[in-house]
Amino acid sequence: DDNLGPSGSSDTFEDEEDDDQEASTSASPKETVSSVQDVYNVLRCIISAFPEGLCVRDADGLTPLLHVMTMTDGLPNLDLIELLLGKRSGAFEEIPPWLSDLPLHSITTLPPSHNRFLCPAMVASARTYQLPLHIAAEEFLHDTSIVETIYKSYPAAMDVQDYRGRTPLHLVFSNYRLFPADPRVIAMLLSDSSAKTRDVEGNLP
Repeated sequence: DDNLGPSGSSDTFEDEEDDDQEASTSASPKETVSSVQDVYNVLRCIISAFPEGLCVRDADGLTPLLHVMTMTDGLPNLDLIELLLGKRSGAFEEIPPWLSDLPLHSITTLPPSHNRFLCPAMVASARTYQLPLHIAAEEFLHDTSIVETIYKSYPAAMDVQDYRGRTPLHLVFSNYRLFPADPRVIAMLLSDSSAKTRDVEGNLP
C-alpha cells in the first residue's frame, strides 16, 4: 500500500501532520504576553483619542467597563479595569472630596463645566441600573483590589440601588455562604444609608 509508513501503517504520517498543526497553532508564553500587551496598547490609543467613549453605553445598555465585568468566559484583571476606568490614560480627573459623596443623579446632572468629573464608575447598566460597584460586590469578592479601585472611583455608588432595589452591600451578602466577604469590603460599602436600605422585597442587607 502506497499510503503505509515505514512501519507498515499510515498512522506515522497522520501523527506528523497533527504535530505540525499543534506547533503552528500553539503560542509560547512570551507571544501570549506580547499579544495581550498589544491589545492594551491599542486600547490606550483609542481611549486617548476619545476618552468620553468610556462613558458611552452601546445597544445593550453597557459601557466598555460593564461589558468586561459581565463577561462569562473569564474575569478581567486589575490592569484592564483601571484602563477602562480611564485611570491608566489620565482620561478623567479624580473626584474632589466635596463631590465624592453626592448621589448619582446629582453627579450626572451637573453643569457642563463639571462634566470632567463624570467617569465610567458612575454610569449604570441601562437594563439593570447596576453600577460597576454593584457588579464588583457580587462577582469580584475574590479580588479586593478591584472592588476598592472601583469604589474609590465613585464612593457614592455604595448607596445607589439597582432595578431590584439592591445596594452593593446587598449583593455582597447575596452569596456569602459560597464567597465570604472580606471584612474590609464590608466596611468599605457600609454606611448609615446602605445599612437601612430595603430592596423591592423588603430585605435589608
